[in-house]
Amino acid sequence: MRGAVELLFSSEAGNVLDELEKDDSNERLADAIWDALDLIRDHPGSAQARHRGLRTAGGHSVWLVPVHGLHADEARVVLWQPRGDDALIAYIGPEDFRPGRV
Repeated sequence: MRGAVELLFSSEAGNVLDELEKDDSNERLADAIWDALDLIRDHPGSAQARHRGLRTAGGHSVWLVPVHGLHADEARVVLWQPRGDDALIAYIGPEDFRPGRV
């Protein structure tokens, strides 16, 4: 992948982002998540956008991008995978997701 890609969202990831954006008290968190999404969109091949590689229970590769600028107790991540010339955002949520969740 080179250059900007289109972001596609799983229904779960899209719903999480929609819910966060509905409540003004979540503005800081939503902005931090959008910073991570912008990184994935604009620099999908970068080391930052591919911070850590993981495998799903089904054997698919996904990339973990930490959401920066939050307190440790608010740690969030974005999990994504390349889909042709696009990037599928599969998960947005707590860093301590359960094994097999992705």
